[in-house]
Amino acid sequence: HDLLYEWTATGGSFENHTSATATWTAPANTGDAPVEYTITVTVTCAEDGTVSASDSYVQQVEPVAHEVTITAGPEGDPNPVASGGTVACWVTAEDSRGHDLLYAWSADAGSFDDATAESPTWTAPANTTDAAVEYTISVTVTCAEDSSISATASYQQQVEPVEHEVTITAGPEGDPNPVASGGSVACSVTAEHNRGHALSYEWSASGGRFDNTTAQNPTWRASTAPGDYLITVTVTCSEDQNLTATASFTQRVVPGRGHQFRRGMQMIALPLVPDNPDPAQLGFDDGKWARWDQTVEAYVYYDEDPTGYTRFDPAESVPGKGYWAQFGTDTEVSVPGLEPSDDALAIPLPAGWSQIGNLRPTELRWSILGEGALKVRHNGTEMSLAEARDKGLCEDYAWAYREGSNYELVCDHSVLPIGQHDRLNPWEGYWFYSSQPLELVFPSVMEAGSAAPRPAAQRAEGDWSIPLLAGIDSGSSVQVVVGQSATPRQMQLPPSFGTDVQLSIVEDGHRLGVDLQQHGEGPGWTLQAASGVADAKVTLQWPDLSEVPHEYRPMLVDTATGKRTYMRTSQGYSFTAGEAGEVRRFEVQVVPAEVGVLVATASASVAGGGNVELRVTLSAAATVNAEMMNIAGRQVGTVCRGREMEAGAETLLWDAMSDRGTRLPGGMYLIRITARTEDGQQASALAPLQLVR
Repeated sequence: HDLLYEWTATGGSFENHTSATATWTAPANTGDAPVEYTITVTVTCAEDGTVSASDSYVQQVEPVAHEVTITAGPEGDPNPVASGGTVACWVTAEDSRGHDLLYAWSADAGSFDDATAESPTWTAPANTTDAAVEYTISVTVTCAEDSSISATASYQQQVEPVEHEVTITAGPEGDPNPVASGGSVACSVTAEHNRGHALSYEWSASGGRFDNTTAQNPTWRASTAPGDYLITVTVTCSEDQNLTATASFTQRVVPGRGHQFRRGMQMIALPLVPDNPDPAQLGFDDGKWARWDQTVEAYVYYDEDPTGYTRFDPAESVPGKGYWAQFGTDTEVSVPGLEPSDDALAIPLPAGWSQIGNLRPTELRWSILGEGALKVRHNGTEMSLAEARDKGLCEDYAWAYREGSNYELVCDHSVLPIGQHDRLNPWEGYWFYSSQPLELVFPSVMEAGSAAPRPAAQRAEGDWSIPLLAGIDSGSSVQVVVGQSATPRQMQLPPSFGTDVQLSIVEDGHRLGVDLQQHGEGPGWTLQAASGVADAKVTLQWPDLSEVPHEYRPMLVDTATGKRTYMRTSQGYSFTAGEAGEVRRFEVQVVPAEVGVLVATASASVAGGGNVELRVTLSAAATVNAEMMNIAGRQVGTVCRGREMEAGAETLLWDAMSDRGTRLPGGMYLIRITARTEDGQQASALAPLQLVR
């Protein structure tokens, strides 16, 4: 009989379950191990349904391949996004075995609120360009139970440019504020363009003037009129002139003055009473600020001054005090304050050296008598500076300071025809000496302005002077003056302050800058030189001896070595300093020329054998050079060179050979004798010679 078939299984499906050879499709095994299924077939007689047979077997189904699949995304919304905006990112994925999934988001830039979320939020970076920028945003989806099973995908997120704008981020402002009338203000502003474009600047003010209105940080020169001034800056995008930002500040101008100080060490004074007595608050370097205190005969430094001695005077007092200041560069300082009255003003001074200054904003002639002169008030009595000097109350001169040349004399040129200066400059400090406490009285503005200048004093007959300089290789130098005068004068030097080289005349324990002795024979001076730099080369010079009478012979003697230098024939004398501040002493001797002066005479004749006999007479031992010259004055032969000869007469025999080694032809010649002593004196003589061949 025919047979009927019926296939069944515990899972899956048959393509034809009644066929003798059926095809079974296994179900998906999403587990991690094989799954068994029972497949059964029943065969029945086609004629008799009660006759049948059944059998089965176990079919194993392997797990599906383990993989993670991204089924949708990743994407972001919105796309494009504004600069700095946020994007909602999402992705859909599945694990083939149904495991949990892990997410890891990344991007070229920007940041995620949670990079491990399935749908995080991404914050875009600022786009400071002029076009949209694309960033790649990626996500990696990983099986939570097997980190080796993952899938990665990405998309392009566009970020639009930032809105085009210029922003002022700091300022504008001015320093100092307030500023003194006519002073300088450093203006500053900081701005940015959010797309990085270049910026231009335009400054304006309701008064005053700028050094450059288009600079980012210009200097504004204040008006002389006190008040509040509005200073404005407009910042513009260089690629879009319609895109700007504008801001202003109020600059206060108060009474006062400004001044440009040179680089280096300066002795200064203020021609006004500052609002703020602290020099550090006015722009001075408080680490390089000092003032002389005569009561202790020492300098007081700002950073070691608990009493405020180095500060300026309070507002109710009169200016006119001097201070030491150091400037690293040329520096403009603006000082708010009040100028003193135009009336005559007095500065109280202790006995001894005082640092003073011109208390006027204009130069003041140093005049010691007559209209517009400086005066002295002592015990209620007022007198001219000349009278005060005659009474022994004070000196009638001052000392200025110039870096590189040290102290320079200030005096009344109508009385003393010496000194480098005859007036006080505003903003400069000076040294003044008084033997008793007194007041130095400055003339009123009217008196000083109406005083006619007097003619310069003339030297008396027989007056002369020698300026002596000491210098080192750095260029620093110092000068003193010695000489003779019908009206002798000695001028003391003030205390030194950190100078590289020092030179003074020493007399009875005093350091002098000028010593003019009474007319007479044999004047002499003791000099004291020192260097603030160890092992420095110090050179003494006397650039001008034109005033010294010809009948005098000036001589410099180094007392340490005994070496004597004749100053008329030597340009200078150098020595090496020892330790910093170590003193070297010298004597300057001026004696009549006939005392110890070198004199040389010579005569020449032809001796036997064609030789020349030269007879030389010296008044002192010297080194002798002798040359033969033709009638045109050209040297043709050498008799001797560097020959040491004692005082007296000596005869030299010469073979009359030329410098070329040939016999000189007959003719008329001159033999020139040059003798030089150890101290630099030099003498010459000529001896005619008729050479016969």
